[in-house]
Amino acid sequence: MSPFLKIGELPSLGAMPYFFPLKHLFHEPNWQFMPGSPLELEHSFARGELDIALVSPLVLCEAPNDYLILPGLGYSARRHVKDMLLFSDILLDDMDEMSVSLQDGAVITSAMIQVILTKYLQYQINFINGWGGAESFVLEGDPALRERMLARYTYVYDMGDLWSHYTREPMIYYLWVVRRSALREKHAQLVLFHRLLRQAYEVSRSDWSRLAALVRGGYEWLRKPSMIQLWTNLEYEIEEPSFDGLKRFFEDAYEVSVVDEVPDLEFFEPEWNFS
Repeated sequence: MSPFLKIGELPSLGAMPYFFPLKHLFHEPNWQFMPGSPLELEHSFARGELDIALVSPLVLCEAPNDYLILPGLGYSARRHVKDMLLFSDILLDDMDEMSVSLQDGAVITSAMIQVILTKYLQYQINFINGWGGAESFVLEGDPALRERMLARYTYVYDMGDLWSHYTREPMIYYLWVVRRSALREKHAQLVLFHRLLRQAYEVSRSDWSRLAALVRGGYEWLRKPSMIQLWTNLEYEIEEPSFDGLKRFFEDAYEVSVVDEVPDLEFFEPEWNFS
């Protein structure tokens, strides 16, 4: 058994309120961070290479019996999510029978746009994985923020706005998920991680301006107020209404064959004793 708690790291500005304090303030010697795109983290989970990660909720659909949700924390929004965007020179009302490119590795955004366009708008869409000759495309995370800064497209649709408009529900974009097999071997480490994860978010929330200054070195292309606006718009403490929105998403995704099953939502309880 590895002595390290293997943590899947989502390297994006939106996830910085978690990962910057975790990596630079707490200095836990038994933590090993493993960065990757949402799809790469999902694959690492499936191979047993991670114990815990901030990942797309779709990982629960792939192997629902393998994972538990870490309660209380995640990455959600009631409306604007701001870093998951649909770019187009075509008005949304005119996209029927058009093509949409899906960003490599952007799991949740790709699934959401398929649900919105095929279920709620009843469009016939040709979805292209990766870059292609599409009329529109979706991006998430830092690439979405960069593209929006360039202002090269006539229309930019926020996925959170679209989801809220058609469902009247909030949405959870990423969850902290723990592998069940890690519970017995690393229960104490996971309990500590959960506690420090909350502290990391509290440290970030106590001074968004300070966090923006600290991470500025990798984000010279983005203005400091825009960074703060992203963080304050997102909800890192997840409440029950957001899980209602997630359940709605799973049901919709199943209906249009984006996922093969609707998973039950099961949670890790830190007080569990496996000794």
